Amino acid sequence: MMAFQLPHSLMPASVSLAYLKIRQKYKSDPDAYGILQDIVQQEVKDNTTTAKNSATDALMWLRRSLQFIKEMIKEISAGETDLNLAAKAAPHLEDFIYFIAVNKEDIEKNEFMPSVIKDLSECGQAMERITDILIKHYVDHNIESSDQV
Repeated sequence: MMAFQLPHSLMPASVSLAYLKIRQKYKSDPDAYGILQDIVQQEVKDNTTTAKNSATDALMWLRRSLQFIKEMIKEISAGETDLNLAAKAAPHLEDFIYFIAVNKEDIEKNEFMPSVIKDLSECGQAMERITDILIKHYVDHNIESSDQV
């Protein structure tokens, strides 16, 4: 059972915007888009991967955000306590744990941190599998962008 939740306020606005773009594309033809790669492949076929508001571009930026979160989770799982990575984009561990705790009183319990670390590790591994699949798809179809924020 997960002892934590990732509140929406932890996600930057760019993640929400990327999600909305992908969802809008999916809703335009749900039967055609069973998996994310179907959306990307349709845009490759239509030569719209670099068009403004393309789901391909939105998915790439969403994947990059997930990769950052995955790395932060990996650091926590490895016992890192100073999460001031990437120009202070991440909170200190104590603040992060307080922020994600479902029940704040659980934080003081001895089993809380090991449970959070276990859950975060499993979450990070799943995120890594997903991002690896997406990276491979983008590289295989030569649609990975080197654009930076």
